[in-house]
Amino acid sequence: MSKNKPIIILASASSARKKVLNQINLDYKIIPSNFEENMAKGIGETWADVATRIALGKARDVAKSHKNALVIGADSFSVFNNKPYPKPGTYEKVKENLKKFSGKKLIHYTGMAVIDTTAGKEVTTCSIERLSFIKIPKKDIDSFVKKEDTRNFAGGFKIEGMGALLVKKIEGDYYGIVGISVVKISEMFKKLGYNILDFINP
Repeated sequence: MSKNKPIIILASASSARKKVLNQINLDYKIIPSNFEENMAKGIGETWADVATRIALGKARDVAKSHKNALVIGADSFSVFNNKPYPKPGTYEKVKENLKKFSGKKLIHYTGMAVIDTTAGKEVTTCSIERLSFIKIPKKDIDSFVKKEDTRNFAGGFKIEGMGALLVKKIEGDYYGIVGISVVKISEMFKKLGYNILDFINP
């Protein structure tokens, strides 16, 4: 890469996404997006479409103010009985969610977008995972909520935390559940003509 290679910007304040990108030692900066999310399905939209639309909106919000950058946007939520479950926001909502998910299966969506602000190109994708929950005793749900704060995690559980005790089977990309699939980000970089390895610190 030349010395004029673009900077990478993560348009998200998510601590989980930050940890994943730090794990691969990616050289990037964080600039949270102010994009207003709308999870209502449009005509003909699938849940994957909704996730990628929001991810792209977040990336565009940050990209418009930055030149020579690769801007990454992402959005995650779970879907149970065809209803989306984003960040619950309250402890009571976390409890309600876990009671619903107990012994059931749900689908987790993480939409991702990368914008090359120099070339004006955009690419999107969606990571889709299926999760099977154990039957969770009520007292364990209460203990779970007391021991781990998951109010700001999609669906109300943190797979890289105590959520590992609740999910007995995962079909798909583990990091997609965490909040960002680095494999898919790498694939999108390639579509834009970049190799993610060129942005990883030694």
